[in-house]
Amino acid sequence: MFYYPPLKVMTDVPVGNHYGSFGVKRKYSYHCGVDLYCNKGDFVFAIESGIVTETNWFTGPKINLPWWNDTRCVCVESDTGVIVYGEMQEFCKIVVGTKVKRGESLGTVETVLKKDKGKPMTMLHVMLLTRGTKETDIPSWAHDTERPKGLLDPTLLLTQCRINYAFNAAFRPAIESLSNNYIA
Repeated sequence: MFYYPPLKVMTDVPVGNHYGSFGVKRKYSYHCGVDLYCNKGDFVFAIESGIVTETNWFTGPKINLPWWNDTRCVCVESDTGVIVYGEMQEFCKIVVGTKVKRGESLGTVETVLKKDKGKPMTMLHVMLLTRGTKETDIPSWAHDTERPKGLLDPTLLLTQCRINYAFNAAFRPAIESLSNNYIA
């Protein structure tokens, strides 16, 4: 399966004890996704084709999380599961029920952190849920509790996106050159 990279410039996928990795212990809970560090305004692309199942407020004062800026999320149900693209702003055309194609732009990344603590302040937060699961049904993953039902680790999915990105960057010019030589 070819997974499209969710960012034009695909960064390394945080793993292990990195503060952006899945399941890492944070101050109040475990991290429920993977943070891909990028710039405000970077376009967010659909990893797989699917149907938008939710668009919600994701962080910020509007949902009683005042230590973060207001950001939104887009949830796309695909063959792999429900991919949650968080800490972004979706385009107006992206509404519940919209069919999106792999590689289609969903919106842009927003700055999530209000205070500079020496860590990146802007990122795409990616979560993976079992098919049929709503992002709003996933509770915070509190310390000393089991992983919430329906929450999956997106690390392998994002690693495959990273591999596809590297392959594509390395071989696209050669492939395009070959294609141009055989056009009738």
